[in-house]
Formats: sequence, structure tokens, C-alpha cells
Amino acid sequence: ALFGTSMITTRNGLEYLSSSTGATISVLTTSLVYLAMAPWQMPAQPWTLPAFWIFVVTGLFHPMLSLSLSMESTKQLGATVAATVSSISPLLSAGGAVLFLGEAPSINIMLGTIGVVVGVMALSWQGGAGIRSWLNPAILLPLATAAVRGGVHVVAKVGMQLTPVPFMAVLTSYMVSSVGLMGINAKRGKLPTTWRNVGFFWFVVTGLVTGAALIFMYSAFSIGEVVVVSPIISSFPVFTLLWMLVLQPKEVMSLRILLGTACTVGGVMLITAR
Repeated sequence: ALFGTSMITTRNGLEYLSSSTGATISVLTTSLVYLAMAPWQMPAQPWTLPAFWIFVVTGLFHPMLSLSLSMESTKQLGATVAATVSSISPLLSAGGAVLFLGEAPSINIMLGTIGVVVGVMALSWQGGAGIRSWLNPAILLPLATAAVRGGVHVVAKVGMQLTPVPFMAVLTSYMVSSVGLMGINAKRGKLPTTWRNVGFFWFVVTGLVTGAALIFMYSAFSIGEVVVVSPIISSFPVFTLLWMLVLQPKEVMSLRILLGTACTVGGVMLITAR
């Protein structure tokens, strides 16, 4: 639900600032909030803990690399193709969990994961994408985005098994990404030039909401299997839709939206069924 909410605040912010600048503000906000709480929440000498360096490496890939790949794929292929292709990340994370963690998904979980992926693809599809977009070699970009997101979920599970401290996972990975994004955008001259921009406010809110979502995500990985947690996390567009139904009901209702929602919700119900 929180990831879905962050998509609404991100959408509002993008009306005033570029995606790269907004991403930097959001990630930096999350990092600073967690850094402020570190004296009370961070373990002593965290660099000595088994999973600390795993989360450092994670920060190089997510959100820094995944955001960069996502923005570039949207730029080259359009939002429809980029979002639709990257929606396969739950399948990749499930495959990684089976191969590297020895998880054994049930029939319910496999069918539910497929349902979530199909549903999210339907919700992401906006039309207007020609055959050339799908045959463009740049299609590798959203595939890479999906692979990074799926891989991060598997690595997050490994980290939580070694050191089940969600706070450390979020702070470490996001501090690394913050430094990277600040450096990249400073070089490109895309750092925010004013604090009074309305978009700045919306991306700060995005960072706060995302920060809350991440602690729940890592907590879920500390107690649950990747094949269960990952597809449920990926169902967040349904919650974005619920917000849109409240804010702009006439713009979002269609058969495609209804079918996509039904597939996603049905998939989650299958995954959580016992």
C-alpha cells in the first residue's frame, strides 16, 4: 500500500521536477530520516556484522542502478513498454529464490505470481506503443530493470537471514545510493536549485512514504519466503489505482483496469492461501 501511495506523490512531483532530480531528493530524504534515527536503531559497529557489506553492494544496484535503468528505458521505449516489460520482476525473483535459496513454491504460489504479473502488465499498459518499440534493442533496458529488482529481493533475503536488522538494511543501501545519485546528478547539473519548488515537497513526501514501506519490506523478507513476499510487493499498482479512483475516478475506469485489478488481487489471494 505504501509503495502504491509513493507512486501518487511521485506523479505529483514530476509535474514540477525531472525524474532524475526527484529520485535524488526522494532517496536522500529516506537516507537522512534513517540517519537521524541511527543512534537509537543502528547496531554498534555495523560493519562487523555479516550482512553489512551485502547491503552496501545492494545500494549500488537499488535504488541507484534500477532507477537509472528505469528512467532510460522509459526515455527510449516509452512508459508503456518500459513498465510492462519490467513487470516480470516477480518471476525473476521467484526463479532466483528457487535456484539460490532452495525455496519450493507451491502450485498456488506459482499461479498467483503469474496472476500478479499479468495483472500488473494490464494495469501498466496504456496503448500507443508500436511494434518498433517492442523490437528495439533497448528492450534490454527494462529487462535489466526487472532483473535488478528481482535480484535485490533475493539478496535482501540472504542479508536478512544473516543479520535480521531491517533498519540497517535500509540505511546502508540507501546511503550508498544517495551518494551515487548525488554525484551523478551533480555532474549532469540536475540537482535541485531551490527548496521552494512544489515538486521538492512532493518528492520529500515520497521519500518519507518509501522509507516506511522499506522497513516493512525488509521485515517481511526476514520472516517470509521470496516466492511469497516478492509478488505481493509487486502488486502495489492496485493501491495506486485505488488512490486514482478517489482522486480522478473518471480517468482510470476501463475494462483493462478492472481485469488487471482482478488478476492482481486474485493472484495475491492465491499466494497467501494456505
